[in-house]
Amino acid sequence: MVGRFGLRKNEIVREKLKNFRNELRTHGWKHVWRNLSWHTPNWLFYYDHSINGLAIKTEVAMPEEEGLSFRMATTVDAEAMQALGMGTKEFLRRLKTGDQCSIALRKDEVRSMCWAGIGKLWIKASGSVLDCGEDSLYVYNGYTLSSERGKGLLKGCYRVLFDYYYPQGRTKVYNAISIFNLVSRIVNKKTGLEIVGETVLFRILGLSICYYKRWPHPTRRLRIFVRCPDPEARPV
Repeated sequence: MVGRFGLRKNEIVREKLKNFRNELRTHGWKHVWRNLSWHTPNWLFYYDHSINGLAIKTEVAMPEEEGLSFRMATTVDAEAMQALGMGTKEFLRRLKTGDQCSIALRKDEVRSMCWAGIGKLWIKASGSVLDCGEDSLYVYNGYTLSSERGKGLLKGCYRVLFDYYYPQGRTKVYNAISIFNLVSRIVNKKTGLEIVGETVLFRILGLSICYYKRWPHPTRRLRIFVRCPDPEARPV
């Protein structure tokens, strides 16, 4: 029993080392910094390398399946959103700020969601400030229950948001993903999003440094801040 357990433990260690070497070959020391971020408080040390995609009036097919429906979320859905790991207070707070949420329901149970915001936004995960202007929106926090993934539910949520914002003249759609999120990068490539932004964020002892390698609108190349880098930007 002990021997078998010890062997199993060694196999786990070898597998972890193998995965670490593979990631190190792919991302270099970026992977080491990102791993450190996962094991330390965000104020103490945080690192992310993000890219921003842009789509212009993209057409997204709405999945058609019996028992499946899509719509915009309202305050009535606050408690149901807990099934997706979203707290009631945070859900209501986002709606109050003006952000919009689309949801996918299967037999009236929430299975997927996606959020969108407009105006000047501080993307907390990447540390960057995006100004949506009058013709753009920013989509974020897309999430689908693991049992429903690969079925196109998130596409349906996108479609609902686009149908809401396009008539307002907002036909440019931005997103932001970490370079370490392989699944999202594949989705970006399949949907034909153009990469228009790239940022690198370091945070050490509460001091954040965000470097803009490229950006869709004029901005300072380097921003150093403690809280929000722009008092006019709303955090998302």
